[in-house]
Amino acid sequence: MNDIDYKMSGEKMKKRRKEIGLTQEAVAERINLSPSYYSHVENGSRKAGLQTMIKIAACLNVTLDYIMGEDHSDNINVQIEQLMHRAKRLNEKQIDFVITVIDAMQDVIE
Repeated sequence: MNDIDYKMSGEKMKKRRKEIGLTQEAVAERINLSPSYYSHVENGSRKAGLQTMIKIAACLNVTLDYIMGEDHSDNINVQIEQLMHRAKRLNEKQIDFVITVIDAMQDVIE
């Protein structure tokens, strides 16, 4: 097993946090951490425990593997998770529309 690169993990957390429009304070509040502690974890200067890393990953809607460096940003599982997260906010009519669009795109691509 590879050693964990906490600096790289923090960079991934920061990138994802910014992608979804959250501040460090907002993430910290959502997972019940002090903003200072979360900042240190994100900067790679503090090592968080497994339970904390799981909470961070869930808050940022990514897998723990992604944050810890075992996965890549283009990994299909991360993309599917992002789609699922967004789809949860849609009503049935909107979901039907999205499925129609995806089907039409597949027809064009094929």
